[in-house]
Amino acid sequence: MNNQKEALQKIPFKYEREVSNHLNSCMIKEIHNGYKYLKHAFKILYFDASATFNIKKCVYFPIKEYFNTDEEAVERCVRYAIKNGFKLSKQYNCENFFSDFKDVPSNKAFIEKSSEYIKDNYLKSKSDFAP
Repeated sequence: MNNQKEALQKIPFKYEREVSNHLNSCMIKEIHNGYKYLKHAFKILYFDASATFNIKKCVYFPIKEYFNTDEEAVERCVRYAIKNGFKLSKQYNCENFFSDFKDVPSNKAFIEKSSEYIKDNYLKSKSDFAP
C-alpha cells in the first residue's frame, strides 16, 4: 500500500491536469465518487498501461484498497459517472470524447480509450514545451 501511495505521488502535475481536463470535458462531475475512482485508475495506468487487460484485478482492486471500499462499489460508481457524463454530453450536444460512441461505453472501453487519449495529449503537451 505504501509503495502504491509513493508511486502515485510521483505522477507529473501536467499528467494529473490532463486527467482532470479530460474527465471535465466528458462532463463527469467531481461530486461523483466515480470521478475520483477514474482519476485514480488513470494514475495506475500511467505506470502500467497493460492493467486494462484485467481491469478488476489490476485497476478496481487497487482502487478498492486505496479508498477502503469494495470492488462492486468502485465498478458501480465508475459506471454511474460514465453514464451520467454520456447523458449530459448528448443532452447538450457536446462535441467531446463521447462523440465517438453511439451508446454508453463500457467501463473498460471508456478507461482504455481515455487512457490512450490522456497519454497522447500529455505527451503532446510535453513536446510542445521542448526547446
